[in-house]
Amino acid sequence: MTKTINLWIAVLITCLLSFNITVFTGCNSVDEEYTIRLDSLDAALDANEKVLEIDFKTIGIREKLIAEHFRLVRNYYIDTMTLEFGNSLTKYKGILKTYRNFISQYPKVYDELKALQKQSNDLRTDTEKGKLSKDDFKTYYAEEMSDAKANLEFSRKLAAGIHALEPEYQRISRMVADALTEQSERNPKLKSILEAAAKSDSTN
Repeated sequence: MTKTINLWIAVLITCLLSFNITVFTGCNSVDEEYTIRLDSLDAALDANEKVLEIDFKTIGIREKLIAEHFRLVRNYYIDTMTLEFGNSLTKYKGILKTYRNFISQYPKVYDELKALQKQSNDLRTDTEKGKLSKDDFKTYYAEEMSDAKANLEFSRKLAAGIHALEPEYQRISRMVADALTEQSERNPKLKSILEAAAKSDSTN
């Protein structure tokens, strides 16, 4: 009789252990699934942040410089323009347009990124505290990942335009500056404007 009781106790303990292992493994599997998805969301947001590592202030300064160059060329450039100079000014105008679009759009995508980062953090916190059902988690995760991918794609297009134009900006801005300097040798007013601008740059 004692042997029979001991056998049943042993069987019961084995069943309980097996049940606990199954439940524990199942929980770990669910937790791992959540973690993988949350990590992938954070990875997309980290990639977005890296894409937006462009000096907004510098682009703003350049936009003002290009606009001023056009104003000075329009008012003080009196020589007949060469075909090369004219074509360069056309490209310069395109650069100005791209910079202005960047200045307009950058705050929007940056603010959206910060909002998405907060939402991702909140989703992780709620998940770790067990506040969400599996279906709720899937719904929120899908929405957050969709928004993150959309913002990343837009950010990439915005940044790509800035990076692609860098060589041309450097070339044309120097060309226009040199042309204006040459004109200033025959125009005292223009010369004083350029000297004042150079002095202002040196003190900033």
